[in-house]
Amino acid sequence: MCRANSIFLFVAYYNDALKENGFDAFMGVALTVVCTLMATGATAGAVGQEIQARTWPVLVATPLPPREIIWGKLLGGVRRQWPLVAFYLVHSAIGLVFGVTKLWLVVLVVAMVAATVFAVSSLGVLLSVLIRKTTSTMAVCFLTVVSVWLILPISFKVLGEIYRGGMLGTALDEAADWLILPNPATLTIVLCEGLFSTGRAKEFRLPSGSAVTFGELMLMIGMFVGIMLLLGCLFARLAQGAFDRAKSDNPGG
Repeated sequence: MCRANSIFLFVAYYNDALKENGFDAFMGVALTVVCTLMATGATAGAVGQEIQARTWPVLVATPLPPREIIWGKLLGGVRRQWPLVAFYLVHSAIGLVFGVTKLWLVVLVVAMVAATVFAVSSLGVLLSVLIRKTTSTMAVCFLTVVSVWLILPISFKVLGEIYRGGMLGTALDEAADWLILPNPATLTIVLCEGLFSTGRAKEFRLPSGSAVTFGELMLMIGMFVGIMLLLGCLFARLAQGAFDRAKSDNPGG
């Protein structure tokens, strides 16, 4: 992976992509999307692989508390994303040296990616304890993420177009705008477009068409990061409870 990333950066820089503002947006969105999709499978085998290796009864019978086991699985899945984040940070460092990248962009994108990966990985651990089959867990986790951040907003938008002109159509359009906003890829695009705008007063235009200030956008991103961290902790806590029940069902392993 590191070799492929290095080749990609070399080719991009050779073609003067570093000078293009759109390249920073592409890198931020690509990091967000790829890390999120990888996170759906990073912890999907937390239990399934134990069952396949026939170590699940041993894991259930271990004297270690569920908290340590669940958080060990969770952090192990999160650590798998570091090469992509490191790749983005190397690109950003080069951009900062040459004055073509915004520091706020790097900080906020990394914060959103870290929080998203934590939440999705926690969901993967929870589903893995409940489903206990790697492939099924990965499919459910992937469909959950894609449904919340892609399928539902598009469905509401399509229905809004169908019922355009009435109160239902307006309500569906507004719902679609609200559903697509708490999305790391959407927030990254809004952030990049505003930071690299040529106007003296920076405007950050939301999917709904309304404009917000940088401070307001930072507040939205902060709320998104906070919600993702809270969801991650909630999923981890639920996974601990499910694992504890599994230990109670198999007291002797």
